[in-house]
Amino acid sequence: MKHWAKRESLKSPQSPLADEVESILTRERQMARNVDSHAVKNSEQALEFLRENEIQDYAVLMEFCRDSDRELCDVQDELKYLDRRGNTLKEHIQQAEYFKEFQPFFKAFKSLKPHKQRSFTKLIAEKLCSRIRHTLFQRA
Repeated sequence: MKHWAKRESLKSPQSPLADEVESILTRERQMARNVDSHAVKNSEQALEFLRENEIQDYAVLMEFCRDSDRELCDVQDELKYLDRRGNTLKEHIQQAEYFKEFQPFFKAFKSLKPHKQRSFTKLIAEKLCSRIRHTLFQRA
């Protein structure tokens, strides 16, 4: 770890934020003999992230976080739009399937004479009303 820190310090000039992270790492090493390797790796990754993105102080870090948050919100908005569009398309597909299913019946209905159409419509309306009443009665 010491060698890695020395190599890294020679690579680029230290920023105040990087100095702070390194001082935290040093304190962690001094406080515990058995340093949790996971915590050290996370700290190393954080330091590497700061160097890669040329973040040298807290203000730049906060601006980076705000930019990332804005990008995340933009992506979420786009996903919401696509999700709504997908739901609309599902409805359209369902309606097209209904159309394909009932198109032969509709053509047969249209081929009937007008008085037969009226009696058929009346019969269907009565059946629908009885189904609706039955459903409402069961719910109550």
